[in-house]
Amino acid sequence: MTDRLLLLKAIDENYTEDTPRLMYADWLDEHGTGDLDKATSEFVRVSCSRRVGSGKRMPKEAYKWLDDNWVRLVPTLVAQHTKTVATDPEGGRFRFFHPGPPMGIRTGRCINTRVGIPNPYYTTNPLVQHLNETARTPIYSCSVNILFWKGFVSTFHCWSSFSRPIFTECMKEDQPLAYFSFEDRSGNAKKATEIIL
Repeated sequence: MTDRLLLLKAIDENYTEDTPRLMYADWLDEHGTGDLDKATSEFVRVSCSRRVGSGKRMPKEAYKWLDDNWVRLVPTLVAQHTKTVATDPEGGRFRFFHPGPPMGIRTGRCINTRVGIPNPYYTTNPLVQHLNETARTPIYSCSVNILFWKGFVSTFHCWSSFSRPIFTECMKEDQPLAYFSFEDRSGNAKKATEIIL
């Protein structure tokens, strides 16, 4: 097991403790590669900088950091969104989408956003499009909630169960401690699953 995985395992086993997180931030400063590692180190340090009561609250500086930098913690998800939106044959007809990363609204430690993914039901057949509204567009707009806590994504929630393989792959690489929760259109929640360790 690599040093990175050993440190992540220590964080997972002592989830409410700051010390393993700060040790990981030190390790990232010395051995990290790329902006994701730099962003993770920054977020760990700002969110573990001081005690703020009990529960899931973080110092107010951590919320400001999230407003400005949350997309740096999920670069694979952002790349999937940007690549998908670039394939729009209508050149940006979807009001939720624009070139570049998805825009998000922060509420507490949660970012609410919409992410574009390829629509598996898309077809150019007019009869099918008439019968099935979701078949009319090549891009499916997924509403997602991303909960952050002390350096990492703690929970990723999506209201589209067919997007699970895409989002799981996107998040596996960037946020190995994340738990997932998916719901289908009827509101039936799927069991949250852990993807690492």
